Parts: sequence; C-alpha cells; structure tokens
Amino acid sequence: MDQSKAGIACAEELAAHLGLENVTFHCVDFTEIGNIFPTGHFDHIKLVRCFHEIIGPTPIPQYWKLEDYLTEQPTFGPKDYFAIVTSLLSETGLYLSCERLENPVNTGQWANMFARSRALYPMG
Repeated sequence: MDQSKAGIACAEELAAHLGLENVTFHCVDFTEIGNIFPTGHFDHIKLVRCFHEIIGPTPIPQYWKLEDYLTEQPTFGPKDYFAIVTSLLSETGLYLSCERLENPVNTGQWANMFARSRALYPMG
C-alpha cells in the first residue's frame, strides 16, 4: 500500500520482474484501508518507517519543557491510527513497527499513542 501511484507502479514492475504472482498493490490513503481489507484479515502487519508518513509533517516543536509540550500536544496525526491497524489483525495477529523518530517530542507522542491504544504489551 502506498499513496504514490509511482510507488505502486515500481512495486508492480519489481513483482513482475521477480515472477511474484501472490501479491497485490493498492494506492490508498491509510484511513481507507478498511475499505479494501476486512476486519481480522492479517496475521502479521509490519510497518517500517511509516508512522511519520501517516501522521504527516510534524511541526517544529517550540517549548521550554518537554513535559509541558507533551501535556498540551500529547499525540499528533490520526487519533484512530492504532484502531485501524488493530482492526485489520486477526485475533492472534502481530503488529511490528520500526520507526526513526526525529526528536524527543515525536518519541513522546508515539509513546502516548501506544499507551492510549493499549497496543503496547510488555515483553517477558
């Protein structure tokens, strides 16, 4: 999935070159994914450096204290981000994400989104 038609075209070309026939590509906005895939469709969702694309450009934070800024702006982007992801997972599905968060505010906002969604489970 991608918002870029050029990105989809590149993926389709690569799949054809590799002879892959069991993949499909969709040019779609993240918030419309539920219109393509039914609830519980995936056993595994892996996103790599997608969060910053989904939430859009993060404004340059201006603050004296990080805690104060995060109190005023606890999250950024679509508030239903994790609701969308978890609705696509099967009952035993797994969501993995690898992100590069550019500053302490992004890290705090990401952690707050996890906490609010109850999607962060302790390991061990």
